[in-house]
Amino acid sequence: MILILGGTSESREAAILCARQNYPVLYTSTTDIMDEIPQTVERWIGLLSSDIFRNLIRHRCISCVIDATHPFAVEISQQAMDVCNQTNIPYLR
Repeated sequence: MILILGGTSESREAAILCARQNYPVLYTSTTDIMDEIPQTVERWIGLLSSDIFRNLIRHRCISCVIDATHPFAVEISQQAMDVCNQTNIPYLR
């Protein structure tokens, strides 16, 4: 499963493209504005702590993380890089 860190129009586009290719996707956002996201895309709404992040990777069998957050969302991006390094999961930005 691909984990997409969202909340931007680019992240929604990434989720749509992955869904069209039949990739399983878990889309995360701090808000529930997901009107354009296909129903086949799973959703997780809320803030991600490092522990929650690691649990999602472990329990949802995440194979890679696509960080499509806002460029100023430095904290979540750094956290994603750290967790991906710790779990040997590819991180794409």
